[in-house]
Amino acid sequence: MSAAIRRFLASVSMPPAMAAVGLGALAVLVAVPVSCERITGRPIDVTWLFTVNLVIVYALQVAPLFVYAAFASRPLRRFPACAPRTRFVCFVPAHNEERVIQVSVGSLLAQRYPRELFEVWVVSDGSTDRTEDIAASLGARVVSTTTRGVGKARALACAFQRTLRGPDDDRYVCVVDADNRVDADFLAEMNNAICAGGFRCLQAFQDVVNGPANWITKGLWITTLASSRFYNVGRSEGIGNALIFGTGWCCQAGLLHRYWPRIQTQTEDIELNGLLLLHEGIGVPCVPGARIYDEKPANLWVAIRQRHRWMTGHMRTAGVLFWPCLLAGLRRRDVRLVELALYYLLPFVMNLGNLQVLLSTGLQARLLAVHGPAASPTVQACVLGLTLLYLFGYQVVGFALETRLWGRAPLYSVMAAISGFITWTPALVWACFTVSRTDWMFHTPHTGSPEPSAPAVTRVRGAFARGWGRGLAPAPLLRVTAAAVALLALLPVASLGSEVPTGGLGAAPVTAAPLPEAPFGHVTRAKEGPTLVRASEAILAGHAAQAVTLLEPFVAADSHNMEAEGLLAAALYVSDRRVQAEWQAAVLRRQDPSGRQTAFVVARDLLAAFANRLPVADRLVDLLTPTGGTDGYAWLGQLFAERGRYDDASTILACGAAALDDTAGPPSASLLSALGYTAWKAGLPATAVTAYWQAIRLRPRSWELYVGLGRAYYAWGQYEAAGAAWTTAGRLRRGDHRAAP
Repeated sequence: MSAAIRRFLASVSMPPAMAAVGLGALAVLVAVPVSCERITGRPIDVTWLFTVNLVIVYALQVAPLFVYAAFASRPLRRFPACAPRTRFVCFVPAHNEERVIQVSVGSLLAQRYPRELFEVWVVSDGSTDRTEDIAASLGARVVSTTTRGVGKARALACAFQRTLRGPDDDRYVCVVDADNRVDADFLAEMNNAICAGGFRCLQAFQDVVNGPANWITKGLWITTLASSRFYNVGRSEGIGNALIFGTGWCCQAGLLHRYWPRIQTQTEDIELNGLLLLHEGIGVPCVPGARIYDEKPANLWVAIRQRHRWMTGHMRTAGVLFWPCLLAGLRRRDVRLVELALYYLLPFVMNLGNLQVLLSTGLQARLLAVHGPAASPTVQACVLGLTLLYLFGYQVVGFALETRLWGRAPLYSVMAAISGFITWTPALVWACFTVSRTDWMFHTPHTGSPEPSAPAVTRVRGAFARGWGRGLAPAPLLRVTAAAVALLALLPVASLGSEVPTGGLGAAPVTAAPLPEAPFGHVTRAKEGPTLVRASEAILAGHAAQAVTLLEPFVAADSHNMEAEGLLAAALYVSDRRVQAEWQAAVLRRQDPSGRQTAFVVARDLLAAFANRLPVADRLVDLLTPTGGTDGYAWLGQLFAERGRYDDASTILACGAAALDDTAGPPSASLLSALGYTAWKAGLPATAVTAYWQAIRLRPRSWELYVGLGRAYYAWGQYEAAGAAWTTAGRLRRGDHRAAP
C-alpha cells in the first residue's frame, strides 16, 4: 500500500458504527424514492417542497455571502498607526495542550508592543500533562480551574472572575486558542483600531496554520480564508457587526465582567455577539491587520466531532437569543439585530440545504419531479449559476486574493466541497439530537504545526511554478475541471463546504474619539455643486421625495461624496423610507465608521432647521450620529461649539433637552450642562441660566455647574446672583457640601 493511500485512509478514519449509520441512512434515502417510482410508475412530485426549500436556503444562506462579498470587494482597510496606550490581558484557554502551548504563548510574548502594557495568562482547564509547567517556563502566568475539563466558556469565566477588576476595568481582554499563533503586530493592530475607532469589541482576521498539510486541511484553508476575506470583513464593512470566531477576539474587560456570566452555550463567541448587540448596541469590527493562525483538523472524524459541538451550541444559542434579537430588532428598527437573529437559524437552514442536495439528486435521477416556475429552464440556469459561484467562485476568489495561488484554488475548492459535505452533513443531523446537551462534549486534539500557512504559500507556489516548467500543470487542471463538472452534475443545488463561522444592517456604536481638526476633505462647500444645494432646500421645504430623486443619480455617479450620501439618507428617512435609509447609513459608515464626519455635514444644513419639528430632528439624530438619542444631541452640540457655531449648538442642544425621555438620568445632566455653556457662548444668558439650574437639580454638588451658572448670571447683568453662585462653587470645591441648596 502506497504512502499516499495510507495517509488518505488515516485522514478518513472514523468509528465503524458511525460509518455504518451514515451509509445506512444514505441507502434508505436512495431506496425510498426508487421504490415509490417503481410502485407508482412515475416520479414523485416534490414541487412545493423543492420551491419552499430553495427560497429559504438561497435567501438565508447563499445570498448573504454574496452581499457581504460585495461590501468586501475593495482592498482591506488598515487602521492608522497610533501610539501604544491600550492595556491588554491575553488569555489562552488550554486543556492538555503540551504539544502546542509554546506556539500560542510564545507568539503572544513576542509581540512588538510595550511589554508593560500587556499580560499573558494560560487558563489551564484541568490539564493533567505538562501544559502548566511549559507555560510558566515561557513566562506566562497560569490560572487553573477548580474542576477538571469544565469547557472553554466556563474556564474563561473562572479566569475572568479571578483576574478582572470589575465593571470599570478599562483594559482589553484578548482570547487566543492554545493551538493558534498570532502575528508579531497583533496587539499593535488592535491598539490602532481601538484608538482610531473607539471600538469596545473586535475580531482579528483568521488564517490557517497547517493549510497545506493534507486534502482536508487544504479544503478548510480555502473556506476559512474566503470566509474571513469576504464574509466577516464584508459584515464589518457593510453592517458594522462582524462575527466573533471564538479565537482572536478582543473585548473590553468591563463588558466581559458584566455579560460573560450570562453565557449558556458551547458557542460562547456568537452568544457574546448577541448579548453585546442586544443590551449595549455594540457591533464588532473586523481588524484585517491583526492576523491569527488556527490549526485545522487533519482527520475527518475529528472535523465531524468539532462541527457537531459547534452546531449543537449554535442551535442552543438560537433557542436563547433568536426571539429576543428578532423582537428587539423590529422594535428598534435595527437591521443588525434582525440579521443576527436570522443568522442564528443557520444550522437549521444548512440542514434544509442538505435536503436540497438530495432533492436535486433525485431530480437528476428522474426519481423526483417538479412543475411550474421551479421547472423553468431560466430558473434552473439561475440556480446552477448561483451554485457554481457559491461552491467554487466565492471560495476561489477569496482564497486567491489572500494567497495569490490562483492555479491551486480550483483544486482546493473541490476538496472543500467534498470534505465539507462529508463533515457538515452528519454533524448537522447529529446536532439535532444533542441540542439539549450543555457539557463540553468533545475536545479537539492538536498536533502542532511548525509554521503558519503564509510561508507554506511560498513553498506551494514555487512547487507549482516548477511543475509548470516541466509540463506537469495542465494535468492537475484537467483533473480539477473534470471533478468540478462531475460534482455539479450530482449537486446542482447544494450547501457545501462554506466555513461560515458558527458563532446586521446598521453600524457599530462608537465611543468618543478625537475630533478631526482639519476641514473635512472632499465634503466641502467648494465641491458640493448646485445639486446638493437644491436637495437641501427641497428637504427643508418638506419635499423629501424630490430630494431623493435629485440625489440618487448624483450618489450613483460619485460614491465617495459623503455629504450627498448623508443628505440622501436623511431624505429617505424623512420621507418614511426607513429601510432604505438604514441601508444608506450603513453604506456611509463603510467610508466613515465613526459617523462623525457624516453627522456634521448633514446636521450643519438640516438639523438646526428642524429644531421646531422635534420628532423629525430626533429621527435624524438617531440615524446619523454614532449613538443617537441624548448622546447624539450632546455630541453634535459639542461639535458645533468647538467650531464656534454656538447658535447652532444651542439650537441642537435645546432640541435634545426638549426630547429627553428621562430627565433624571446622568446623560440629562451632561446635556443640560452643555446647553448652558453653549447658550452662554452664543449670547443667550437667560437660556444658559435655565439650563444650568436644571442640571444643578440633578447634580447639586457639582461646583463646575455653579461656576457656569455664575458666568451666565454675570452675562445677564445679575451680578449679585453671579457672586452667590461663585461663592457656592468655592465652598463645594473645598468639600463643604452643605453649601448646596
